[in-house]
Amino acid sequence: MLLLLLAGAGLVGLHLVLLYGGVPYGALAPALDAANAAAGLASAPWPAQPLAHNAPDYARLRAVAGGLLAAGALGLGFWRRAAGHEARRLAHDVRRAGRALAAGWRRTPGPARWAAGALLLAVAAVRTYLLAATPLNPDELVTLDYFVAPGPAVAAGFYLLPNNHVLHSLLVWPLLRGTPLEAPELLARLPVFGLGLVGLVVGFAGLARLTTWRVAALATLLFQFLPMGLEYAVTARGYGPQALCAQAAWLAALVLLRGPAGHRLAWAVWAGASGAGFYLIPTFLYPFAGSVAALVVLGRGRAAARRRRQALVAGAGVAVLAALLYLPVGWLTGWPLLLANPYVARLAPAFFWQHLLPYYVPVTVTLLYGRAVLGWPLLGLLALGPAAVRRWGAPAWRPAAWLAWAGAVAPVPLLLLQGVMPPGRTLYHTAWPALVLAGLALEAGARRWRGPGRAAWALAGALGLGHAGFRVAQQVRTQAVARRDDQSYRRVADWLAARPPGRVLVGVPGYDLYLAHQARRHRRPLPAMRGPDTRPGVRAGSYDYLVLGRGEALPAWLAPRRYRPGLCTGPLCVYQRAGAGPRP
Repeated sequence: MLLLLLAGAGLVGLHLVLLYGGVPYGALAPALDAANAAAGLASAPWPAQPLAHNAPDYARLRAVAGGLLAAGALGLGFWRRAAGHEARRLAHDVRRAGRALAAGWRRTPGPARWAAGALLLAVAAVRTYLLAATPLNPDELVTLDYFVAPGPAVAAGFYLLPNNHVLHSLLVWPLLRGTPLEAPELLARLPVFGLGLVGLVVGFAGLARLTTWRVAALATLLFQFLPMGLEYAVTARGYGPQALCAQAAWLAALVLLRGPAGHRLAWAVWAGASGAGFYLIPTFLYPFAGSVAALVVLGRGRAAARRRRQALVAGAGVAVLAALLYLPVGWLTGWPLLLANPYVARLAPAFFWQHLLPYYVPVTVTLLYGRAVLGWPLLGLLALGPAAVRRWGAPAWRPAAWLAWAGAVAPVPLLLLQGVMPPGRTLYHTAWPALVLAGLALEAGARRWRGPGRAAWALAGALGLGHAGFRVAQQVRTQAVARRDDQSYRRVADWLAARPPGRVLVGVPGYDLYLAHQARRHRRPLPAMRGPDTRPGVRAGSYDYLVLGRGEALPAWLAPRRYRPGLCTGPLCVYQRAGAGPRP
């Protein structure tokens, strides 16, 4: 464990040295300030905050980076014989795991293999369609324009908004650097898409090996076609990769709970997936806490006591390394924007407790599973699922059931302690363990009542296929509308670009970000814009152009009679002030 943490410290130090070792403060400070000024448009209605960077803190950051790299290298060098021995045994575990997955696949009956292969190919085909058919959404525009575009040194240390999923921004930057900007959408989404396909296959194979192929097939079928499962499989943000990290940590924790075989690989996967998950989005705290709690609480005897100590040490080590990865954010942007931004700020107790139940049901359940009515079956599953597996399931399934239960409910006590109600997408990762628990409970019931159990599995498969078909048809309709709207957005942007420069009032949420993105993409001057903020304090000044939703009335405080329609297309209408004409 010590060698694993030393290697982690060395890798964190190397990462920070590569980011900042060759960047002087005199070059970085203006880049950070420029990024902060540009991102003010994206942060509205929250005002842009001054950044905390200064030369002494930056010197300390570079010293810490060098110290971590030196400590990791010296420690591994001092214990090089032990490190070499552990590396060889880890490589042996990797080969053994590969052989075990291959053997499990060979032992699977032929029809089951065909069904699993068809399922994985169908998921890959749907993701490929979404990759090509889905326009960029406003959150992706913010990520690309204000965090990826300024470069890796800024991306790793600038955190005006939680949109900056740091590891994802760093993965995207090399793909967009120096690339013609005619089709940035495809390139920006390749990391999420590629990692998702690899995780899909490996995750299915691992879950089938550790439980049953039917559990793996049901969980994969239902999870991949959830509303968020379809969205974040291609969206250029960190939620999809974070869910993969949560699944990898979950599978590694299950290996640790089931027995001594493969523990070196399991600890390496668990620590690596947890560190990457934190570096993607700090809300990885929720699945991390669930897996640590399960590793500490479950099991009895000497082996469990030893695993408990290892889990506490490894958990503390991962937490420290994650904090070190965020040192650039803390010292260059400021810790408050990371730890107390509006998404994670503690709510007033009266408001929090009044809105807590509606936050979970119907809002969060609908976002995660597509229907609020599924909240009650979900509660029943969480209440009775582990007991059903314990009573009727195979002994090897019991750790999986409790680990899945912990993964599904772990965020609840933490959210209660924090007093926050974060966006439902931060709980996206909880759907997978909940569906695994459902599969295990169904498998346990089928083991107890074989005849009805086979019928129940057939019904579950039919419902899963119906669910997938419904979601795919829904996505086809949704993306057709989104593409038509995107064409309208482009026409309005081109129409405004052909007019004399002037002040633009944008009344459509997110469209100001779209106009700014198009200006950067085509290397045009940024228009002087005011976003859809209707507070009385900003109802001032005159505007040359108004961008409103179709059918929306012109604001009375702007003297509507001074404006005439310029272009109406799709969901948008543009009005221009009398006297504004085309560019000469």
